[in-house]
Amino acid sequence: MENRIKKMYSQDCGVLLIAMIALWSVLAYVSIMVSSLAPNYTVRTMVFLVAAVAGSFTTAALFAVLAHLRKNRIQLYTEEILCLDDHN
Repeated sequence: MENRIKKMYSQDCGVLLIAMIALWSVLAYVSIMVSSLAPNYTVRTMVFLVAAVAGSFTTAALFAVLAHLRKNRIQLYTEEILCLDDHN
């Protein structure tokens, strides 16, 4: 059971890491594309500032999810494993 919990926790951490990388990649790409359309420096700066704020809040939320998973992993994954075993 402990090995399955560790495996599932590692997979979830990996998915969250991939989501964070994807988030920042999309934000960077969109910010660059939108800033090229901006009429002046002020608008360009605001585009990057808004993207940074949005990315920061989302990253903080992902870290909160990671902390929740780490803190409650035994309970969460035991319940999930039991439900999966019941369905198989």
